[in-house]
Amino acid sequence: MEELQKKLGYTFKNPSLLEQALTHCSRSPLQSINNERLEFLGDSLLCYAVTLYLFKRYPALSEGALSRIRAAVTGQRALEVVAEKLSLSKHVLHSPFPRKKTAESAMYADAVEAIYAAMLLDGGMSAALSLIIRLTEDLIAQGDVSLEKDAKTLLQEFLQARQMELPRYDVAAESRAPEWLFTMRCHVAGFGISAYGKGKSKKAAEAEAAQNALRMLDGRKQQKPASVENSSSGDPE
Repeated sequence: MEELQKKLGYTFKNPSLLEQALTHCSRSPLQSINNERLEFLGDSLLCYAVTLYLFKRYPALSEGALSRIRAAVTGQRALEVVAEKLSLSKHVLHSPFPRKKTAESAMYADAVEAIYAAMLLDGGMSAALSLIIRLTEDLIAQGDVSLEKDAKTLLQEFLQARQMELPRYDVAAESRAPEWLFTMRCHVAGFGISAYGKGKSKKAAEAEAAQNALRMLDGRKQQKPASVENSSSGDPE
């Protein structure tokens, strides 16, 4: 379990909690030993953590858009991605009988939720929330849940409703070290504003730029288009 704890960035004070989180019901039918109850707790904890993160991070998104993103980030496929990231196939304890690939993937996804619960019980809410966001924010930032479509579509619809020119996106900066990082500019000519966003891909950076533009426009929805002063948000450093 030492290898897994390194990937989690956390050392359990009570290692038996982590062991229970990794024990599938096929290994032991006893609820005091297997991870079914932890999975139940972890499912609610994951939903809470992602909801809180999205609510604070994307104030311009509608309830419907937030719900779609949350559903994608907390769904089984997203959990399977996290399980692969943690190499849970090497750590989950289960019966030796042959399993279908789909059942095996679901087993690892369930273990992810159980681990979240174990973190909560061992390290407290702050440690658990930090772990969840660290393991899931890439799914959001890289556009795996189509976040860029929601943000950019909302901005486009906002401008189309006012019969205004659509936003223009261009690269403001890019770097390769220590990894690819793009800074995109979203220019809204009708309101005379430019907003910036950063991401590991151009789409992710455009998504953040669109979010920043929406945030800037949020208090100006009843105003007529501005034609004089320019402003900016999220300026590249």
